[in-house]
Amino acid sequence: MPPWSDRPAAAWRLSPAEWRLLAPLAMRLATAAVAVRLLPLRLLLRWAQCRLGDTPRPPVDAARLAELARSLAARLLPPGSCLPQALALCRTLRRHGTPARVRLGVAWNAERFAAHAWVEVDGRPLDPLATAHHPLPPLPP
Repeated sequence: MPPWSDRPAAAWRLSPAEWRLLAPLAMRLATAAVAVRLLPLRLLLRWAQCRLGDTPRPPVDAARLAELARSLAARLLPPGSCLPQALALCRTLRRHGTPARVRLGVAWNAERFAAHAWVEVDGRPLDPLATAHHPLPPLPP
């Protein structure tokens, strides 16, 4: 279940730590949404897969942060904005010391071709849609 529902009261159920993550995550989503239209993929990946955070920050639950990112992206970005979402989530995780990577993949059948971007931590995707796509070889940052 997403962290928010259509009921406004549901948003108040976030923990204080989750509330503190929302503002930087929202800023990174907005930054990534603009950047994907202006910058080459190589620079986007370099930004998202930044050096692991060396300042002391509280650890984050990667799966929970991915839920928050999906929920926030659904409200701030147009549908099909998986790349900005993956970039923002990866950067946020890495700033908190989690070794995350952006992955790209494709899915196809007789009628349709689709591409998708997601974040992996320790080789495990944080996005349930990732399993429906064939991952491309990892791209260097």
